[in-house]
Amino acid sequence: MWDNNRFSMGSLSNLKVVLCTRRSASADDADEPLLTGLVRRVSDEVVLSPEEVVQAEVEAYNALDAEALTKCFHSEAVVIGPDGQVMMAGSDAIKGMYAQLFAQSPDLHVDIISRITVGDWVIDEEATSGLVFEGFPPDLHAAVVYQVRDQLITQVRILA
Repeated sequence: MWDNNRFSMGSLSNLKVVLCTRRSASADDADEPLLTGLVRRVSDEVVLSPEEVVQAEVEAYNALDAEALTKCFHSEAVVIGPDGQVMMAGSDAIKGMYAQLFAQSPDLHVDIISRITVGDWVIDEEATSGLVFEGFPPDLHAAVVYQVRDQLITQVRILA
């Protein structure tokens, strides 16, 4: 049986070793410490949560900054439209489409109505205005589902 108590055992350079104990089957035996394999880097590197990654993407969107927005995406990310079809695949396509969208939509802005995060998934209720994009109305109310892995957006699904 595993003991839920975890504690740090010092640090070696920039590594922290996390130790937990396994309770023995018999009450007479002492608990046995085991190295769990959980070794974490301790550094000044900022690790963003999925919600923070999506918020950075939203802020770049509202700044009409295709370069900053693209940096939030994995190089093989996909954007799936309301019809279930892939609208864009890969960071080059994403950057090109958003650059075009931002150029033709100078008043583009999105407001986040609500947001939930479950693991790697961030689900926003979004209200977009100033949209000039073929096949979309100028004002769009949608649920947008983001999948974030390793601090990058890997998939966006627009539900409208």
